[in-house]
Amino acid sequence: LQLAQQLGSTTSESICALAASLCYVDLCVGDTPIAVESIWFGRYLPPHNVDHYVLAVEQDVDSAAFGFLNVFEPFTSSLWAILAAMLVTFGLAFSWVERGADGDFDGMGAVDSVCTSWYLTFAGVLSGGAMHAPRTVGGRMIHLG
Repeated sequence: LQLAQQLGSTTSESICALAASLCYVDLCVGDTPIAVESIWFGRYLPPHNVDHYVLAVEQDVDSAAFGFLNVFEPFTSSLWAILAAMLVTFGLAFSWVERGADGDFDGMGAVDSVCTSWYLTFAGVLSGGAMHAPRTVGGRMIHLG
């Protein structure tokens, strides 16, 4: 209240918005208009089916969009580990099935076919399209998932 008075804001919505911006409260709900001095303290959401309610919430400057590695945050680390293990397994299965006669990796060594298969598997996931072109029946069945 003293800080709000020093800033010249003594209205209830300004005090509540200042408290939200300083993380003393999470949210303000009230039947008051938005004052000009309180616009700097928080973000105002539109009312929900009632015209006289205004929500003032604290500003989120440390948003999840501000980090490079935050693209992985929608999933937990255990789900990412399961997805990576599945891709490694599918890559191994492709290299094993397609190394036979008339397969996609025909004539390649074991290490070359595994590395190429893993590359194609991960590139297919990252590009959103199929990278393998299986020629054997087993490879086509694996390709269907």
